Amino acid sequence: MEKFEEVIRKMISLFEELKIVEQKKLESVQKNKITFLEDSMNKEQACILKLRGLEQERERIQKENGWENKKFRQILEIVSEEEKKRLEPLFLKLSKKIKEFQAINEDACALIQVNLHKVNAALAQNGARYTEDRNLENRKKPFTSRRV
Repeated sequence: MEKFEEVIRKMISLFEELKIVEQKKLESVQKNKITFLEDSMNKEQACILKLRGLEQERERIQKENGWENKKFRQILEIVSEEEKKRLEPLFLKLSKKIKEFQAINEDACALIQVNLHKVNAALAQNGARYTEDRNLENRKKPFTSRRV
């Protein structure tokens, strides 16, 4: 049981870290600071890799305890009252941290989409667009000849 609690605590800590990274990402987008945005996205990817590892560890521990494929609420229904008193606050805190992260993430993604739309509109105004294979295509011919 202690291993399971420790994994949940690590997940809470990781989502706190992710929330901070996501907040910096949102601020970078708001201020149009692309280099900071890239840095935030790299940190976010590293956190996501850590989260995958914690998820695998959590699944393994759940399987060892006979809780395979069970949701946290289902686990609370089958553990003792003592264990429930220890686990329930952890589950609630984890849920809260996930929701906080998701809210900031949704704001950042929406703002990125708005900025991307602005960039695409500016490109289109100048006769350029991205093709299906993500290459930049210029539909206008240059004013000068490139022949020598």
